[in-house]
Amino acid sequence: MSQPIRIVPLAEVPRAAPVAALWLYREWGYRYPGRTPGQAIALFGQRANTDRLPMAWIALRGETPVATASLMEVERPGDEVGPWVGGVFVIPSCRGQGLAVRLMQVLEAAAPGLGARRLLLSAAAPELYLALGYAPTGATKNGEPVMEKRLVAGS
Repeated sequence: MSQPIRIVPLAEVPRAAPVAALWLYREWGYRYPGRTPGQAIALFGQRANTDRLPMAWIALRGETPVATASLMEVERPGDEVGPWVGGVFVIPSCRGQGLAVRLMQVLEAAAPGLGARRLLLSAAAPELYLALGYAPTGATKNGEPVMEKRLVAGS
């Protein structure tokens, strides 16, 4: 029987930072010309916070990292201040099991405690985010629709 998946802050499993950073580097590193894998690992390691942004979460099956997602003030310089959801990644063997949804629920539950009243994201999978209550803003980023979700009524 497969081990259950648990989601924890990166700060609880800093050894997962290089693994998750390299997933993101391989998937989206082309957006950052000149960035090396070592730089990607160092930048991702800065997300090992529990009380401030940036903050990453890691999904573990047993002790093995299988997915990640982060909250960041901005994804790239010049972005509107969000915070932004970024780096939502699930390894191929764990896709289709609702893990991205679980990660998003964890981020959304933590965000108000970090001062967030809304979340922004650029959606590679807009259908997923529509189903989670995100709405298109009309803007695009990296060729993807920018979406937003209000976390507190009246914000």
